[in-house]
Amino acid sequence: MTLGPIQFDAPVFLVVCLALWVVAWLVARKSMSGLGKRTRVVALALRLIVIALLCGALAEPNLRRESEDVASLVVLDVSRSVPSEQRGTAQEYIAQALPGTRNGRRLGLISAAQEALVQSLASELVREVRIGHVGGDEGSDIGAGVRLAMAVAPEDAASRVLLVSDGNETAGSLLRAAENARAAGVPIDVYPIAYDFESEVVFDRLIAPSSARRGETVSLRFVMEATRRISGRISLLVDGQPVDLDGDSPAFSAAVTLEPGTNVRTVPVTIPGAGAQRFEAFFEPDDPAADAISENNRARAVTFVSSEGRVLVYTQDPIAAEPLMNAMRAADVELVVRSPAEAHESLEELASYDGVVLVDVPADRFSFRQQDELRAYVHDLGGGLLVVGGANSYGAGGWIGSPLADALPVKLDPPQKRELPRGALALIMHSCEAPRGNYWGQQTALAAASAMTRADLVGVLEYSWELGGVGWVHPLEPIGDGTKVRQAINSLSFGDMPDFNAAMNLALKDLKAASAGQKHAIVISDGDPSGPGPALIQEFADAGISISTVAVFPHGGGANSPDVQKMQAIAQATGGQSYYIGPGPGLRLEDLPQIFIREAKTIQRSLIWEGDPFEPARMGVGAETMRGFGSVPPISGYIVTADREGLSQVTLRGVEDDPILAQWQHGLGRVVTFMSDAATKWSPGWVSWPGYGAFWQQHLRWAMRPSGSANVRVTTQDEGDRTRVIVDALDATGERLNFARFQGRVVQPGLTSEALELRQTGPGRYEGVFASGEAGSYVVNLRYESPGVGGGLERGAVQASVVRSEGDERRALRDNRALLQQVAELTGGRVLLDPDPSRVDLFSRDGLRAPVSLRPIWLLVAALATGLFLADVAIRRVRIDIPAMMRAVKRALSRRAAASEEQIGALRAARERSRQEMAERAERASTEEAAPRKATASVKFEAEAGSGAASVVDTPEARKPGPAAKAKPEQTKSDDEEEGISRLMRAKRRARQDMGDDDGDDAR
Repeated sequence: MTLGPIQFDAPVFLVVCLALWVVAWLVARKSMSGLGKRTRVVALALRLIVIALLCGALAEPNLRRESEDVASLVVLDVSRSVPSEQRGTAQEYIAQALPGTRNGRRLGLISAAQEALVQSLASELVREVRIGHVGGDEGSDIGAGVRLAMAVAPEDAASRVLLVSDGNETAGSLLRAAENARAAGVPIDVYPIAYDFESEVVFDRLIAPSSARRGETVSLRFVMEATRRISGRISLLVDGQPVDLDGDSPAFSAAVTLEPGTNVRTVPVTIPGAGAQRFEAFFEPDDPAADAISENNRARAVTFVSSEGRVLVYTQDPIAAEPLMNAMRAADVELVVRSPAEAHESLEELASYDGVVLVDVPADRFSFRQQDELRAYVHDLGGGLLVVGGANSYGAGGWIGSPLADALPVKLDPPQKRELPRGALALIMHSCEAPRGNYWGQQTALAAASAMTRADLVGVLEYSWELGGVGWVHPLEPIGDGTKVRQAINSLSFGDMPDFNAAMNLALKDLKAASAGQKHAIVISDGDPSGPGPALIQEFADAGISISTVAVFPHGGGANSPDVQKMQAIAQATGGQSYYIGPGPGLRLEDLPQIFIREAKTIQRSLIWEGDPFEPARMGVGAETMRGFGSVPPISGYIVTADREGLSQVTLRGVEDDPILAQWQHGLGRVVTFMSDAATKWSPGWVSWPGYGAFWQQHLRWAMRPSGSANVRVTTQDEGDRTRVIVDALDATGERLNFARFQGRVVQPGLTSEALELRQTGPGRYEGVFASGEAGSYVVNLRYESPGVGGGLERGAVQASVVRSEGDERRALRDNRALLQQVAELTGGRVLLDPDPSRVDLFSRDGLRAPVSLRPIWLLVAALATGLFLADVAIRRVRIDIPAMMRAVKRALSRRAAASEEQIGALRAARERSRQEMAERAERASTEEAAPRKATASVKFEAEAGSGAASVVDTPEARKPGPAAKAKPEQTKSDDEEEGISRLMRAKRRARQDMGDDDGDDAR
């Protein structure tokens, strides 16, 4: 409810006020009966005002202020489905529609593709449409762009959204975002980007069975859409190897002719091996001009081929790991041995193994995504993991803070009770102008800090305006739990420092003063700051402080540019490493975190314990993996770790109770860690120990995922943005398997996971549904328990994979103008089709609601009510005589008026006396001037006898004043005194009259 400039958020209390007024009037008739009439009126009026103010305060009053500014937020679709030429035309159209003067008109820019990003907040200073989207463009979530525009819309201006898009979306819901905009009163104007590909082929999907047996022949179905009759060839790859689809010709591909509409081709393929079989099919037109978009001509699928006991082994030294691998092969386990350089390419590939073994492998040999895939493999897919130590493993190998660290049954950061030599690391961060360069610079700093132990010293240096130059964003101090350093890194501004001297001098000073065994500095830059002097570099070398440099997209060119050579010289002179990221052969931006982990690892050698051989202590726990082993051979070295709380079991301990062997269940999978090595460096007696083979076989078998049953088959069906999982289960006799319990999880393309619930829908059939709108691979893992034929429970696991082609963004062959028009109509917006942009008002006020700023004033109203309430109490309880108070006020005012008149009269009399005195003085002065002239004339007047005339003789005696002259001043003084006394008497009489004693005064 609004009354003028005041808005009441709870106006119901204003209605209550009227009822309370009636009650107050009825109560006052009795409670105020003893008061005078005027007092009753005043008291009742105060009471009603107090009630009104209290009800007004409860009604939550606010002062309203309406803004006249307008903000136009442009959401530009930059996904791949929008042709770049049409996008440029749209940007030019908007630029020409912008007005010359912008008072009160603010422009904001948001880009939308896979995700939405703010390019410019709404401001009068934004003069042009400039988009620099740094996110992915393999998707269209334009609904997220609209939601982000509404989120950043200024509160003190009316806002409207301008959506520039083709209307095609692969994720999210534009209509849902439009509903929110309508509810918020924000109209959405649309500028449709129009296109229509008349000749195009889209490889819709490749359908393959989710699981199969080795050597089985399966049927693959190719589903393709064509806009007109087009001829071409179809090719198929299985794990990167071509499959001969045309036995009658030397070519592997097969010729096909596609008719307008949907075309389905079936190809039989024999499964060549075990594990995850990746199929990729693509279509090539005979006439390239007949197919406008080539990115949507591919499709992928994955089939999991069951195998018994298949294990992937990662090792950098196969010779040192040979005894361990021989022990595993003796247990009829199929081993696939790889170096980290040949690491897995996808989670589907990992899912085809029952176990993974890491033998003395450092973290920097795997990308962050590969490390996260290892974690998801254990936690979500139920895989087994065995980690064997060595000088390059665990914390010494840079695994601290990695995604896999949380999956291990021990903490890689050593316990605080262990006093180990610590290291010191200084990170010198400089701006990187490559796309998302600063983002990856931030990630590298976080990776380096995460790879350090809590006792290590870490500092971050950068150049920024806030620091007034170069300064420590995070001082060189123990990292602790890492909270402070992460906050500092997240607030980096990545200023463009002019030279390296100031930053390196500051790093040198603090590193030299640091109490640490190993000291290292890392510089990341595009190389344009001027280099440090030779004397400064020599100081680093003399102090034993190494410097590693990372040149990221230098301005001077490729890997041989002067900027890169400058940074290489710094690293070479101090014993550090030099890296190059940029055009040509080199690393990628995504490799930056691994570089920093590798460098941070150089100061982690303190985590290695080496000494006299000792026999690890067997712990008194009934671990299944240690059955049959009373003791183990001595070891002379291991990596120091700490106990992890929870379900972790430590079965062997070393010096100061350090864990040597530990295991636990992590999610759906199991993990075993051995902190010493499995070779002869730290465990020379283990290889010759009779129980060596059985020891490793028991631990590996315990960790491995249980194999699946050949009688359980999984199929998937696409249902728009969802996928249905169908499981057909049979028992060992071939009968339908009922009442089985399935536990499932789905790992999404971003490696996040969610639970999948399966319900029985028929005899031996179980179904579940999960969301699959995002492009990429989805891996489904199902673990089940079912009644066995001979009693007991039968356990197993099966996998399936769903591939959403990354070409979905390019499957749209024409714009979706109908959706854009629907959005405009729903929100009250406009469809901008006028060919003359100068006639388009981007800041139109039509349909806008002016924003209102509210300032609560209930506290002021309540305070005023409190003051008047006290006055009301005083009138009713103290019995104040209102008429008497009014008479007293009148008398006071009349006395003041009389006194003022009397004072003015006295001033006037004084003025008259002053005038008379001045006149008399002037007369006397003129008389005194005439007397000398009369004396010189010697005139003598005489009175004649009998004439009655008096004679005047001018003599000195005659000039003397006579008695009458002397008496005149005395008489004047007496008159003044009498006048003053008369005034006093009159004042006294008036006072007595006021006091009612006028008669007595006259009598006296």
